[in-house]
Amino acid sequence: MKRKFSLGSSLLVVVAGGSGAVVFLSYLVPGLDMIQKALIDWAVIIGTMSLVFLGGLNVLAVHWGKIRNLRPGWPYSLFLWLGFGIMLAAGFSRGPDDELVRLIFKHVQFPLQATIFSLLAFFVATAAYRAFRLRSLESVAFLLVAVIVLLGQIPGWSSNELRETLPWIREWVLTKMSLGGARGIMLGVALGTIVVGIRILIGIDRPYAD
Repeated sequence: MKRKFSLGSSLLVVVAGGSGAVVFLSYLVPGLDMIQKALIDWAVIIGTMSLVFLGGLNVLAVHWGKIRNLRPGWPYSLFLWLGFGIMLAAGFSRGPDDELVRLIFKHVQFPLQATIFSLLAFFVATAAYRAFRLRSLESVAFLLVAVIVLLGQIPGWSSNELRETLPWIREWVLTKMSLGGARGIMLGVALGTIVVGIRILIGIDRPYAD
């Protein structure tokens, strides 16, 4: 589908592409450090304001609609509004370093985070149980490698020969096989990021104009 020409979208392409080109060239050409710093500072400020105000207002609007229409789960939306209001009032009136703000974080935010991570542990255990079902050659290899790595980290459970061999195998798996796969994934992500960045710089993709 062909894009229709408009002055606004063309201006966005010029601003985005020019800013990205200046930031990129600042790593290669000396003398552009001040411009690069200013552009990055502007991007951080604009992004933070967008996240705080637009994102926060959107969340509040969505949950206010649930409360007003009494949709299923509206009490949770009410708690979100109460928590947002209390933290906002405490932060603006007392400051982020106040004892009340720290108390709320310590007794509300941290327990909620611990609860979520505890649930993630059960989800990971369930996924591992499903993956360990011996239905294919890949699942058998996955199970054997996992058992070797786990046993290699348990001291004093077997003979001296196994105690010397299993840690070496575990180290080889972690430093050779696992690290090689991780590097391959990181290279793929890096190449994909470069391609997406180039497409945005030359105006093929315009996520800022959608």
